Amino acid sequence: MLNNASWFPRGGSNLETKETCSIMKKAKEKRSKTVRDCSKWSSETIKDLLACVLYDPSVRARRSAMQFLIHLAEFSKVDGLEEEFLYTAFLKIRDKDKKVRLQALDILTKISVTRLALYFRDSDWSLLFEQAFHCVQIQHGSGGHDRFTQLVQSLLAEYLLSDEIPGSPSMKLKAIEFAESKNFDLYAVAMEKQIDAIFQKELKYIDEVLDMEIDMNL
Repeated sequence: MLNNASWFPRGGSNLETKETCSIMKKAKEKRSKTVRDCSKWSSETIKDLLACVLYDPSVRARRSAMQFLIHLAEFSKVDGLEEEFLYTAFLKIRDKDKKVRLQALDILTKISVTRLALYFRDSDWSLLFEQAFHCVQIQHGSGGHDRFTQLVQSLLAEYLLSDEIPGSPSMKLKAIEFAESKNFDLYAVAMEKQIDAIFQKELKYIDEVLDMEIDMNL
């Protein structure tokens, strides 16, 4: 997904819990009365939170840091650190802790497909949707109707219908290898909700390709 991670602290998971607690306290102080105060956080504070999410062995610390990052994503306060921010969320969709995984997916579903498309390759989209639908399957089977399920379904629809990502819906589905997915049924349920729009998008793409071929042959 991303190649430059030079800002990550060295030493892997060697952050001490007391240091993380200090980071949490500093973040809370900067947060002040409203979530909007996160716009005043320095890039170093945000990097501390990202490092905590990535490396801290304490599940409680990672969950707390992730909650702050969710607020940052919601209010788009990651200017200058978008790559690092998305990279962290992307890695954490495979965290050992279920809640952290859900928090990471929550962040990614709050980012527009247009922004994600700047950094994601086909393999990244494939992993994102596979992990997201896996979480849906574990929680609700194929009949989930909770907020998280709806977010995942909406993200898939936005991905398939986006003009920012080249190709027809069928080409995009092939790119993320949904036909080989263990959660194939969940993809089908999600697409069924937007089947008319997806079908129209597919026809529009075919018409555009045919028009281009006609123009080339004139």
